[in-house]
Amino acid sequence: ILFADDSNVFLTDSNLQDLTLKMNNELDKIVIWLACNKLTINIKKTKFMVFQPPKKLSVFKPDIKINDCELEKVKHIKFLGVMVDEQLNWKRHISYVKCKISKTLGILNKARQTLGRQHLISLYNSLVLPYLMYCNLLWGSSNMTTLQPLVKVQKLAVRYVCNLRKYASTSNYFHKYGILKLQDLYTYNLGLFMYKYKNKKLPTLFDTYFTLNSDIHSYNTWQSALYYLPKFKTNMSKTLLNIQVCRHGLN
Repeated sequence: ILFADDSNVFLTDSNLQDLTLKMNNELDKIVIWLACNKLTINIKKTKFMVFQPPKKLSVFKPDIKINDCELEKVKHIKFLGVMVDEQLNWKRHISYVKCKISKTLGILNKARQTLGRQHLISLYNSLVLPYLMYCNLLWGSSNMTTLQPLVKVQKLAVRYVCNLRKYASTSNYFHKYGILKLQDLYTYNLGLFMYKYKNKKLPTLFDTYFTLNSDIHSYNTWQSALYYLPKFKTNMSKTLLNIQVCRHGLN
């Protein structure tokens, strides 16, 4: 994946030793390409991460190098504004978003003393909502325990908007002022994604992302026109987009 000031290489293999060998071979080719195009790479800023479920952690330590310089292995890194961790549980990103939103709550708290409700809602939509919406399809499917810090900070923001007491219930106010809860934001984004998918408004990369049951078997059942739910065994797998679509019934 190439950008003007950032490049990423993704490889997959069931064996970590083979994966290490493949990555080092690819990096050797990259070094040659850079030299041919009179470009250089900042090795100190270059990191690598191994995505794997916690139950399959390997004792083997991958040795990834560029020009005989060993790269640092990290457990999390920021990628296009999203904190990605090696187990894809999104705890790091959710904590990051919580800190970002918490810095804006003081503005809402002070503003409610002078501004009306509609102005406060506009502030919420400007200062809080963008953080909850950004790449929500990636991390929004996390379990409620993981999402709880963001749920709490969103409720606090709504209390400021509605000028409520510290521990007042917010459920009715979400509905009254048309503010979607964190879980509902994920469902909304998931539905929006499927609308774009079915109307072919997504990049061609997603054209073969889903499989129909009729492509798996030839039985003429009422489920044959629905999307096929892949089998999964790990918590890492069940957050995948195609699995979440089937689990939410967005066929």
